[in-house]
Amino acid sequence: MLKRLRNYSVLICIVYTLLTVLSSSLSLIQGNEYDSHLHLISRFIITTIGVGSIWLYDFLR
Repeated sequence: MLKRLRNYSVLICIVYTLLTVLSSSLSLIQGNEYDSHLHLISRFIITTIGVGSIWLYDFLR
């Protein structure tokens, strides 16, 4: 159980990092030179909810 939790935590980190790099790159291409902290926090929450739903599905299965 602890190993599965660790794997999902790593998945959250990987997905969040990829989304942040992609979003930051697109913002720079569009000419925006900053990214608000609220946007970063909301992206983390959405990523956590998505990975949490995968975990819940596996747990209930």
